[in-house]
Amino acid sequence: MSVFLSYDLADHQFAEQISTALRDVGAEVVSINLQLSVGESGLKDGAGLDRVLENVDYVITVFSNSYIKDSWLQLELQALIIREARLKREFIVPIVVDDCVVPAWLKARMLDYRDPSERTNFDPITTKVCGTNQVFVVMNMTNEDVKSAYEGVIEPELKNRGYEVKNAFGLYGEGVITMQVLESISKSGLVVADLTGARPNCYLEAGYALALKKRIIFTVFKTDEIHFDLAQYRVVRWNTESDLRKELRVWLDAFGPLKLAAKT
Repeated sequence: MSVFLSYDLADHQFAEQISTALRDVGAEVVSINLQLSVGESGLKDGAGLDRVLENVDYVITVFSNSYIKDSWLQLELQALIIREARLKREFIVPIVVDDCVVPAWLKARMLDYRDPSERTNFDPITTKVCGTNQVFVVMNMTNEDVKSAYEGVIEPELKNRGYEVKNAFGLYGEGVITMQVLESISKSGLVVADLTGARPNCYLEAGYALALKKRIIFTVFKTDEIHFDLAQYRVVRWNTESDLRKELRVWLDAFGPLKLAAKT
């Protein structure tokens, strides 16, 4: 896993701490001065940036007031946003260290480090970037259609990609939410949450995953409604298992790799 950090010199010390935490879990931190190696023209046409960052999996942007005020870094940010759009997957990992303006569409996945006391805990960053091969599936397994979709589509699609699949019913008896479920969600790099049937435990588990800023794929049977604030999120609405399989593959491709390869 290769990572590039975009930050202002005023935040150099924190950026170095992030780099150390990433290297400790086996990530490669790429050090490139884009202003020297690419230049403004290379950023604007995209070719120079694509060449330099060809093998970079993620870019961490450290948002601060000094970052926002720097005209070069704003050019750099716009170029990175365009590259993410071309890649059609999450490429930018936004981190905020003080009260500053963050692009609205990045806020949903922003990692908040405005509290200085949090700046020794880099687990959210390393998990977000390096990930884990565990996927937790939230769904109502008492519904036969949903159970069939899990067994025929979701579980095999995930396992075929090398992921370890977990769900509440694999941990213990049905219908119970305990710390084991929440702990399993917290250790997962991705959560697939099917909200068919509007089971309260499914909404609770999905909400917990959102609070942890996990990558989430929401699914629901076509005729069911999405409740509460979750209605604002993009949802895979499926009518047949074939529909679900097709859309799930698109989302998994868009999210990119979950797991960091082990050190050699």
